Amino acid sequence: MAKKQMKLTDVVTKIVDTLEPLSSDDRKKVLRSALALLDEAVSASTGGSDAEDDWGGSGPGELGLRVKSWMKQNQLTSAQIAETFHLEDDAAQFIGEAQGKSAKEQTFNAYILAGLAAFLVSGETKFTEKDAVELCKKLGCHNTANHAAYLKNHGNEFTGTKAKGWTLTTPGLRRAAELVKTIAKTEG
Repeated sequence: MAKKQMKLTDVVTKIVDTLEPLSSDDRKKVLRSALALLDEAVSASTGGSDAEDDWGGSGPGELGLRVKSWMKQNQLTSAQIAETFHLEDDAAQFIGEAQGKSAKEQTFNAYILAGLAAFLVSGETKFTEKDAVELCKKLGCHNTANHAAYLKNHGNEFTGTKAKGWTLTTPGLRRAAELVKTIAKTEG
């Protein structure tokens, strides 16, 4: 079925009428979200279309260059990130379900996703024990009796300690990308 042809000026008029009552920040959020759903982006610096510039910039809810590079390396789209995390006000909230067949695997994956949330916001792979435990609780995989045992052999995907915090490694970022792809496939 052929799409109905619309004049560009008519489309712009409808968009402006819809966005007019919103604040400037809300307008930007709506436009970024719409573009993410269409798997496109607009370069903040040029105003032109740039498929590589997913949410580009440094404002609230926007992804930095290091994150965009990671996305490109792992063939992730802004739509997949949007299916997995809600980005707003310098925070990334995981919006998927627990991943894994066992509580141990779900806990481990929650730590990877907590690290990814920190990475999406700051471009740094450091995350706190508190953030990881809160995500485990949110996902229903926090087992107080076995939590420490689950993390004892966490492999090479994150390093650190409960007291000093954790850091996702390069293998951890690769695993995070695979989790995002899996979640976006099941959620979308």
